[in-house]
Amino acid sequence: MSMNRLSPWWVLLVASVLHMACGEESSTSSQPGDVQDSVGALSDVLEGDLPSVADIEYKFHTVLPIPDSGSLADPHVIKVGDTWYLYATHSQTSLEVWYSDDLAVWTEGPTVWSPTVDWQTRGDLCGIWAPHVEPVEAGFYLYYTANCRIGVAHSDSPLGPFEEVFDHPIVGNGFGGIGDGVLADDLLYDWDDMAIDAFLLQRDNGKPVLYFTALSPLSELYATPMEDFTTLAGSPQKLLSAEVNSWEGIIREGAWVFERDGLFTLMYSGNQYDTMDYAMGVATASSPLGPFTRDPRNPLLKTNAEIQFYAPGHHSVAPGAHDDFLIFYHTKVDTERNDSRRVRYGPLWFDEDGVVQVEQP
Repeated sequence: MSMNRLSPWWVLLVASVLHMACGEESSTSSQPGDVQDSVGALSDVLEGDLPSVADIEYKFHTVLPIPDSGSLADPHVIKVGDTWYLYATHSQTSLEVWYSDDLAVWTEGPTVWSPTVDWQTRGDLCGIWAPHVEPVEAGFYLYYTANCRIGVAHSDSPLGPFEEVFDHPIVGNGFGGIGDGVLADDLLYDWDDMAIDAFLLQRDNGKPVLYFTALSPLSELYATPMEDFTTLAGSPQKLLSAEVNSWEGIIREGAWVFERDGLFTLMYSGNQYDTMDYAMGVATASSPLGPFTRDPRNPLLKTNAEIQFYAPGHHSVAPGAHDDFLIFYHTKVDTERNDSRRVRYGPLWFDEDGVVQVEQP
């Protein structure tokens, strides 16, 4: 989506807190893996129980050879059986998938989801962003950003197609405790009804928690407990106080949360996605709803201009091939202010003190 669709005052207030990317969709297909292979896979890695699946040679922090020339950002990767599936911000008109059995050769899959309901495109305010696909016993749930609201869809396959659960957002437009649902003719004025960047945590006690970013009008991280994968329970809780004079600026987004030995580790991105200041931070709490305490190492992953490593952020974590797990994230392709980005991956682990670690490129 082009920035010139927004009025000047809105650009100043909100455009800096929103993801944007461009690209083209595709239309090939393949067979999905076993759903049960992916349920709880990441938690198994945390406990060290996931068996090796292949003798795969990693190429840490290099750009993934995705067979598409368009921008790819906000990567969400899941592993089903011996196959990794990658979803990302790409065409902004729909959501696509790529898959690989070795992290080296990637196949372009089908379009897995497209807008079908008015709220997803009404006013054409924002694009289609930041997919999160959650494997569960009953298939796969897709939490997506459309028109700066969050929706949820379901499929029996990681290749889709994903079908809507509701005819309204799960968060935004007054749903999920975000906004009042009273929408102006021009959606630009409804910033309080907006939400982006969903992440779902399957807790050890069986109750999910939904994380997302909403506006105050600063870009803030929130969490809401859930009864099940589509039913919110309670009011959204803000996770971090704003620190606008820090590396984060006015933006906190792209949450990813671990539950491990009673500690909740929140990883997130801060600052403007199209600048060299975009980076990744971490905070911890004893509750999934916070309050979270920032790590003094922040930002944990940031620009290193000497090696042309620009603006890393908005990541996901997936099981690797060798009893480990990997962090997938995007970086900018150059130093200019634009939304051209590519996906990379690297090792992520917890040290003996339970502190999350990410290898520096």
